[in-house]
Amino acid sequence: MSSAIVVEAGPGKEDRMATGSYLGLRQRERKLSAPATATADSYLPDFLK
Repeated sequence: MSSAIVVEAGPGKEDRMATGSYLGLRQRERKLSAPATATADSYLPDFLK
């Protein structure tokens, strides 16, 4: 028998933050994953630049 929900526990599997907020965490993640610089032609493929 298999389950659609799997519960895992242990180190690294915590589902709560000890401090801060998830909103702040997601905002920081977005900033880190965003491109550092955007130029006017950054949306163009290299062969069109």
